[in-house]
Amino acid sequence: MDHADSIELVVFDMLTASTAATFEVPGPFDDVRAITWLPTCGNPSAGGPADMIVDATLDRTEVCPGEPACVSVSAVHPEGEPNEVFVSVNGQNGSQQCLQFFGEAGPRRILVRAGTIEHHVDSLALSVDVVDCGADRVFPRIYVRPNRFHPRTVDFQVANHEAFAGATYVWRFGDGAEAETTVPHAAHAYDLGSLARDDLYTVFDTSVTVRRAGEADIEVRKNVAVWSSYAGSKRRGYLQVPAEGPDRLVPFGGLWLGRYTLTNLEDEQIVFTSRRVERQFCDLDRDPELGQSEELTLTLVAREEDEVAVILDDDDLGGDVCGVGIHLSGESESGIPAFANVYYALRDPPALQGLVDSPAYLAVLNQVRDGGLVGGRAVTEEDLYRLSLEGRIELPVRDRAAFDAVGDECDPSEPQEEGFSCVASGLWTETGPYVPNARRGEILLYAECNPVHSMLQALDPPQAFTHEGIITKHYTELANTTISQERLQKKSGSDGWEGAEAEDALRYGWPGWIIQEVNGAFNGELVWNEEDGKGWEVGSFESDPVQCGSDGEIVEPVVLRPVPGTEEARQPALNMVADAAADSALGGHYRWYGYSCGDIATRAELDGPLVGDDDPANPATVSSTYIWSLFEASGVELEGDELEPEDVANGAEVVIPAGRISQCAFVPPDPWLFAILEEPLSVDGLYRYDRAERAAASEVLHNEIYNAIYAEAGWFGEFTTDAADDIGNQFVNCLAFDFCSEDAKDYETWHDCAFDDERLCQPGDGLTVSPDDFLFWDPYGGYTERMIYRPAVYRPLFFLQPAEGTGTLSGVVLDPGGDPASCDPACDPDAGDCDPCALVEILGSARGPVRTGADGRFSIEAVVAGAQVVTATRFIGGVLYEVRSEVDGEEHLGVEVEVVADETTSVELQLAPPRENLRLVAVEVEGRLVDHDDLSPNDVKDFERVAFLSLDPDRETDTTTISVCVDEVRLEIEVRVTLLPAEATVLGLADQSVRVEGEARLYEGTDCDTDDQEDSTTFEFHDVLPGESAGTDIHLENSGIGGGDSADFDVTVRNEEQP
Repeated sequence: MDHADSIELVVFDMLTASTAATFEVPGPFDDVRAITWLPTCGNPSAGGPADMIVDATLDRTEVCPGEPACVSVSAVHPEGEPNEVFVSVNGQNGSQQCLQFFGEAGPRRILVRAGTIEHHVDSLALSVDVVDCGADRVFPRIYVRPNRFHPRTVDFQVANHEAFAGATYVWRFGDGAEAETTVPHAAHAYDLGSLARDDLYTVFDTSVTVRRAGEADIEVRKNVAVWSSYAGSKRRGYLQVPAEGPDRLVPFGGLWLGRYTLTNLEDEQIVFTSRRVERQFCDLDRDPELGQSEELTLTLVAREEDEVAVILDDDDLGGDVCGVGIHLSGESESGIPAFANVYYALRDPPALQGLVDSPAYLAVLNQVRDGGLVGGRAVTEEDLYRLSLEGRIELPVRDRAAFDAVGDECDPSEPQEEGFSCVASGLWTETGPYVPNARRGEILLYAECNPVHSMLQALDPPQAFTHEGIITKHYTELANTTISQERLQKKSGSDGWEGAEAEDALRYGWPGWIIQEVNGAFNGELVWNEEDGKGWEVGSFESDPVQCGSDGEIVEPVVLRPVPGTEEARQPALNMVADAAADSALGGHYRWYGYSCGDIATRAELDGPLVGDDDPANPATVSSTYIWSLFEASGVELEGDELEPEDVANGAEVVIPAGRISQCAFVPPDPWLFAILEEPLSVDGLYRYDRAERAAASEVLHNEIYNAIYAEAGWFGEFTTDAADDIGNQFVNCLAFDFCSEDAKDYETWHDCAFDDERLCQPGDGLTVSPDDFLFWDPYGGYTERMIYRPAVYRPLFFLQPAEGTGTLSGVVLDPGGDPASCDPACDPDAGDCDPCALVEILGSARGPVRTGADGRFSIEAVVAGAQVVTATRFIGGVLYEVRSEVDGEEHLGVEVEVVADETTSVELQLAPPRENLRLVAVEVEGRLVDHDDLSPNDVKDFERVAFLSLDPDRETDTTTISVCVDEVRLEIEVRVTLLPAEATVLGLADQSVRVEGEARLYEGTDCDTDDQEDSTTFEFHDVLPGESAGTDIHLENSGIGGGDSADFDVTVRNEEQP
């Protein structure tokens, strides 16, 4: 149509899908580009523009590159307290923010925004000038990111550490904790108690001070907002009780034993009434199995931690099980549903093991090994991550190549044939990473660091997540749609995306649909592009602070899954969705416009070509609408006709009312075409974002792009600063209207009004789905668990090669206490009346054995160069002590030594008691504790506890105290174990049998700290043989005034060899 004379307003009838009426807006306009945009328009929906920002102060208006500019904001809700106001500064949550600006000198924008759950919005623009202060004034650039290996852990890094050679770094984490390092990195775990329980974010005022000899200290502050998954779950109507424990269970006498800690953050008690054990099979294609619900009464005292034992029978689990999950269900005293989940590995799934097939990774792994940067033979993914943050290595992008392990493989921990050495081949094996609580069809939500993250943070409430994938193979593989930032940059010019090819690169994002293993998704990988003839970096779930200016948000990834108790009923549908995710025909390309109108994923008119694909029928999606389209294609209902009260309270709307303007009624879109809806518009699983909210979020995105261009960093770091506003316009218009051409640089239609008639304000209402909206999906979402990430483990391959030369091996033998094993060389080893000197031997070698001298030292010449295994033995008091070492979790006789030709290699050999004399005693207590009340229901706690006590000839006794409390009643069980000499045992098994003595005491008072003892008893097991167990049943009660309290429990003691 002709924009110069008039603009048609089309009223779209959603019932008949036809044009119901047309009329003209008064004109004419010489050129629509010449319209003077009005600054704001009204919003007839709930909320809308409101004066909420009372004050915003900036501590300085001119800064050097990197010098913090601190903003302080105060805001009030239009309806007063206690209603919540969300304040962000440049997309970062929190009313106090210290910002750093780098790059080229020039103006930087600071956008202050306030919003509410009712969609009230307010904003204020500030600015600061970055000036050139010369090369001598350099400030540390602080980056922060979530640590995916540990809960609530934040990694702090000085990115420009090259400028501070030899520095010491003093870190202050804002919770009272400090650390000092000589590397530009520190990791800090925020305690549960330091996070505001009911707030989505807790903001910490952190800092780093750089100290160098002879120079003034440099301190830089940074505000870090830590997101609370607990608060998010509570707002959705349930309590996700934190449950934390080790990654693996311990095999022990036919059992698998472990423990975990539950933390009750509430001011009332929580009672878990059922437990289910999930078996996860080594066959990754096999669905996990949930066991029958087991009844229990596990009471958590308000604001207290409680330790829970895990005792599982290996025969019940089966040898085909590689992992287990423990799932608890119950409720709080006020009736809020409560859940807790913990996951353990038993063994590594064979399907995850193979050769490392990335030349870039092999180079880094060999660099780590050759440089001795990690102790021990194995290197973990977490080791590589830490070393990269410390500036010791550079993490590569994962490329692909085929490798064959050619040669006779050997183990340097074992003796080799004389004349041969066991040497590192340069190849490595890998046990890949996986997510044990992510099952097929479930959704992984992630806060990726990119400009879109800042935009989503500006919604009401602020959105925590940016990207997502759907699990296609249990624990190990996911599908998502994403875009290669590297390729998108290279397809542009310095002034934006100009020309047809560049416009297509922006509109039809590549690669779009992709299936990735967990390794590639989280660590990045090269994906081959046939048309370009090269591989481009794609990292869908990486959290690189370089890619965004708002890296102060710390959001832990979560897995979105059905509410506990419904998993089995939902799994068939989730498997169907996962099958759809593996179908490339449903994948399509990455289309920014999906953030405005989500159902374009199902509109053939909006399909577009994939790069190098002659078939244009590829759906238009962003990562969230792609997942929505999979459920849509599978016929799965997501939201239904009505929203739950919790959804409404969290800002969800599913209908664009009649009379509102929306482009989502048009196929295809047009940046100048609007519809006033005659009928409400809704699509199952999609949610409404009104004009004011969309405009405010777009403003944040535009602001982020502008600052990134000046900072010469991230997605937009390669553009010229002269084009900062234009490029921001082009990108945001592409997202808001699918208006991606070069012409889009000249328009600000994404936030301004084109007409006096407020109904025609742009942008109109959107109907789409964001990552956080998945939490509203009732049957298949709404319940989240913190993502459990098991990192990859890399192990070097060794091959046999002919030895090259000989060297000398010398060293000292140490006694069990760590002192040199001094001795009398004249002692006759056969006499039996003295302790002879230690005997040193190179296993499999003709050299030796030799005795040490009086000082415990030895030397052996002409030892074949290469990996050798050296050991030492000595009789002490008639007991044979020997040298053992642990390699990759397995114990070996002797110590691995790399002998260097023509040189002297030194080694220390630590003697240890015989393996059978190293005992591990497990004390298992299981029972029920009751606090009797005359006027109210009894408080009851079912409990399991496991304590491990280690004994050896040099540590003959050990003690432990097990304590359990419910309300005002406390049970204490004190246990003492003793390693018995031969004369004190039934069968004469010296230093292997144990005696167990214990006392159980019951206390009752006004709280758990009471010392008012009501009952007690003792127990003893005199001679518990190796591999045997003993036990007893105990009953304690309070029979005095106000009595009725009781404890009934079993005590079982097991005596096993230390693993």
